[in-house]
Amino acid sequence: MSAGQVEAGRRDRPKNEEQGDIMQMAITFMAVVGGMIFSLAVALLAEEMIFGQVFRLFFTPGKVAESGAATTADPKR
Repeated sequence: MSAGQVEAGRRDRPKNEEQGDIMQMAITFMAVVGGMIFSLAVALLAEEMIFGQVFRLFFTPGKVAESGAATTADPKR
């Protein structure tokens, strides 16, 4: 099939088929993004169940800094 025949075939397609293609791409995109978010959520849950450190670091940064874990030594002059 030449490029001209392909272009003519696109023009002959009904409008609802083009909208269906766009809708199919949108649903595929949403499924991929949803799968990636779900995968991240499962990974965070597994890490939290195994180590129990991630959410504590996110939600209580002041306590970690006060305990000395995140402090740096002052440079000597």
